[in-house]
Amino acid sequence: MNRRTLTKGLLALSGVAFSETAGAQQRWRTLRIENTVDRRNVVEVWVTGDVRRGDGTEDEDRVGDGRVRSVLTDRSAADTFEFTGRIRRIRWSEAEPRVLVDGDRIDPEEYRADGDDDWQVMRVFNTVDRRNVVDVRVTGDVRKGDEAEREDIARRGFARSVLSDRSAVDSFEFTGRITDVSWSERRPEITVDGRTVDLDRFDDDDRDLPSYLRLTGPRNDSVRVYVRVTGRIDALAGDEGDSSPRVADVRVGGRSYPRVREFRYSGRIFQLATAEGDVAIDIQQRDD
Repeated sequence: MNRRTLTKGLLALSGVAFSETAGAQQRWRTLRIENTVDRRNVVEVWVTGDVRRGDGTEDEDRVGDGRVRSVLTDRSAADTFEFTGRIRRIRWSEAEPRVLVDGDRIDPEEYRADGDDDWQVMRVFNTVDRRNVVDVRVTGDVRKGDEAEREDIARRGFARSVLSDRSAVDSFEFTGRITDVSWSERRPEITVDGRTVDLDRFDDDDRDLPSYLRLTGPRNDSVRVYVRVTGRIDALAGDEGDSSPRVADVRVGGRSYPRVREFRYSGRIFQLATAEGDVAIDIQQRDD
């Protein structure tokens, strides 16, 4: 075989190999995720290619940007997706799931990332038929979970769950440990990785400040609000403005101030005044 013939042969072989590799990358494979615990388990899978829904997925499940999110509600739950490429990472909230690719079981532990064990899943359940604001402080980081809403807040060391009614549930992920829990209405139920947290461990200021006040200002302009109580008033979070133990003197709304401010207080509201402008005021007076 002369040099010219050999070169053509190598090119031909390279072309065949390239076509097979490209074909493998584009081939859709079936991913099945099965729950292994009698509680809600959220499983996320990252792949190098594309993803799409398979048979049996629910509205809560998500696909996009090389990632699937499977929300499994109980032990019998299972979701099916399709993907191209290969699996890069698998993460779960409660317990290691059963994962199959084209019918063959794989070991999810082989796809865990460094640090996945550090994140814990916290779920906050309401226990009252009205709005309940729950603040949780932790020693590490916090991020919103799949059940969190726009009103909820997650930042380093702090999570705020705004529960609208008795059926409301929020979820967060956090590192470290819980250091404090407080609420505006009634003690919630909180679980971490499926285990119920004993809230008696935390000092609860709500026994001293049983009543709740929420101020919602306009979007475009700020409004000054002055509140004086017969007992003590504390902001739930953030700047209290020009305040004292009995007075909250704050601005709400506009671009420079928080649109919503929330307080707990004891005693009764002795004086409440607003400057010109519209402010929504929610008062939930409870007996001391």
